[in-house]
Amino acid sequence: MEGLTEDGDRKAHERRHDTEMRDKYMELHQSRKSLEDEIKMLGEKLNISDGISSSTSGPLFTAKVPEVTIRREFRICGQIGEGGQRDKLSYTNLIHQIESGLRKGHGESEVIEAVIRAISPGLKLRDMLEIKTELTLPQLKIILKGHYNEDDTSDVYQKLISMSQEPK
Repeated sequence: MEGLTEDGDRKAHERRHDTEMRDKYMELHQSRKSLEDEIKMLGEKLNISDGISSSTSGPLFTAKVPEVTIRREFRICGQIGEGGQRDKLSYTNLIHQIESGLRKGHGESEVIEAVIRAISPGLKLRDMLEIKTELTLPQLKIILKGHYNEDDTSDVYQKLISMSQEPK
């Protein structure tokens, strides 16, 4: 009979031990949950994302890094000289490069600076544009049109019509 009581005591002891371990597990699990919630809340306040790893090492923190786009500076290929110079940029080529830069996402002020840098040093045009504050792209195009002695498209069209109607 003694063997039965010892066996019963041992089983009762194992059940108490299992119950204590389950209680301890639940307590630790609850503590872990509350700590993870607190970590998440603080991480959001500090703008830190947390990736809780599945290993026993605990949470891994990685700071959120803003995305950076690297872009080249806009440059005009060629040099702007006096109107009619053969080795310098033509008006149409310059306008094409300006429009291309805008399509590629370069800002108006960046394009204006590139055009000013492309003008041959010492030209009065460059001096005038460097002094002018709050220059806009439409204003720059008008100034360049005057520098190159370019006519408006309507003026060119009128000249073509009048030339085609002349006797010769």
